[in-house]
Amino acid sequence: MYPMLQSRFPTVSSAVRFHDRYDLIAYKGGGAFGEVWLATDTNTGREIALKLLDPAYTTPDDAWREATTLTGLRSKYIAQVHGAALDEFGIPYIDMQYLPRGSVAKALPTLGTAEATAVRWGLRTARGLHLCHESGVLHRDVKPDNLLLSATGDVLLGDFGVAAKMATDGTADPHGDCDIRAPETFTTRCSVQSDVYSLGVTLYAMITGQLPHTLAGNGHDISALEHAVSQGVPDPRDEAPHITLGLARVISTATAVNPADRFATANDLDSALSKLATPSRVITRVSPCATSGRCWDAVHPAAAKGKSIHVCASPAAAAHRTRIETRYRGGNRITAHCDEVTNSKATTRLKAVFRALL
Repeated sequence: MYPMLQSRFPTVSSAVRFHDRYDLIAYKGGGAFGEVWLATDTNTGREIALKLLDPAYTTPDDAWREATTLTGLRSKYIAQVHGAALDEFGIPYIDMQYLPRGSVAKALPTLGTAEATAVRWGLRTARGLHLCHESGVLHRDVKPDNLLLSATGDVLLGDFGVAAKMATDGTADPHGDCDIRAPETFTTRCSVQSDVYSLGVTLYAMITGQLPHTLAGNGHDISALEHAVSQGVPDPRDEAPHITLGLARVISTATAVNPADRFATANDLDSALSKLATPSRVITRVSPCATSGRCWDAVHPAAAKGKSIHVCASPAAAAHRTRIETRYRGGNRITAHCDEVTNSKATTRLKAVFRALL
């Protein structure tokens, strides 16, 4: 049914039962720290996600200790960890709940999702993260790839392959994907505030469709990435002018360069997201009408079909200028929200248009 796939581990194959217990069904993906397989636990008969950890990055003792702690975190906000062990060849692994809908990263539209969806996903992630912190665990790798979708579309915080127990001072060694790491973790240790930062960056990615800083975007130069991160996360409304000022402020606070300026806990971030007003229209970025343009659809939940509003920002005939065209979908222009401005003022004008539409 599934093709034979080669694992990075020479002793691992879908043709051989793993650790005399797990039948590997399909390779689901991998990263710097390991790989994940869909597998059947022959002891229980259930399908599970089997995370195989690279011993170069995670010691067997660490994997076992972290997973043992996580097995006690039973919550509707956290993907269940069933246990962990070490196979006969020295590969640490974690047996986790399998969620067939995959990750937020796979579900996320290229141009970002609607604000209400991002807020809902962010709330659930913050609640799962707070439970981890209350149990003395730092996730250290909060990103769209590690937020998993249930059958009903709810998000569960998952993939605890690099999670760590906090030391007595509430910190742990730096770890995780460098694209979502907080500025201080490049030189010091991880903390609750660095997990909060990673969730803030994840929220940014949810509404824009991209992370603010990436190693690839900095020429795969870790020093260049560290410098870019130290300069702060851009205002999310520069990339997504359609979101509310409230959500933009939450993201900016969560991703402040100075940890002391961030939300002190994931619970505080949860509270801030919970207080956001629901926009009157659902505004989503859509494929552009013209080359180099940016377009959005704004739909009132109660509006009849054909009453949605389309906003298009595209290059004007004159050089270095942007034309903003706002009209009912397939209908008349909304002249109050149409304009032609210099490129440097386009984002500011778009923010004003969306503020009026929201």
